[in-house]
Amino acid sequence: MTTTFVNPLVVPAEREKEFLEKWDRGAEYVRRQTGFISTSLHRSVTDGSRFQYFTVARWESREAFSRATASDWWMQYVRDFGFSDEVGGFQAFPAVCEQVRE
Repeated sequence: MTTTFVNPLVVPAEREKEFLEKWDRGAEYVRRQTGFISTSLHRSVTDGSRFQYFTVARWESREAFSRATASDWWMQYVRDFGFSDEVGGFQAFPAVCEQVRE
């Protein structure tokens, strides 16, 4: 059964360029991992949306996703990204999901 990773993100407007550069670096890494199917980044076009961006990534299995995100490279990447609850920081609300309807 495939696994889907969904991550709604809060991105301050003044840090959008930085965010996109960091996201691209992570996407480049996951695309090389065993069990990876696809990833995409979506921007909200709804005024006042709580989340400005959404990451969606599909994996062959939860185990493949777990292996890719447990690596030293990924752990350092997440630390370097600089997620924070502080004003002006990037915020992430990740979830690993399984499809229940099509």
